Amino acid sequence: MITSVAEARRQIAYHGQVTRTETIRLEQSLGFVLAADILSPIDTPPFDNAAVDGYAFSFKSWDKKHSLKIVGEIQAGSFFKQAIGKHEAVRIFTGAAVPVSTDTVVMQEKVEVEGDQLLI
Repeated sequence: MITSVAEARRQIAYHGQVTRTETIRLEQSLGFVLAADILSPIDTPPFDNAAVDGYAFSFKSWDKKHSLKIVGEIQAGSFFKQAIGKHEAVRIFTGAAVPVSTDTVVMQEKVEVEGDQLLI
């Protein structure tokens, strides 16, 4: 059965209306939907982290002509303790802390790697 866009919108509007709210214990909340957003007063995690698997480097110091030397790897939840130099990059995984000495993370699908050289 195919449903038209107009009919789908009508059903969403009808079934998606808030009819009432109630306060219940967390343990009893399975199957319920929040009536309001809950916002955290703190950033979690408390550092800039990579949203993708890729390579972190300083775009400002890259001349856009040469490859970058891959000097290390940062796994999710980890920090890279040394500074990333000019024409250097570090492999970074989703959730890992982005090094302070970098300003860019390029997705792994957008680059080529030859040995320890990163080609963008």
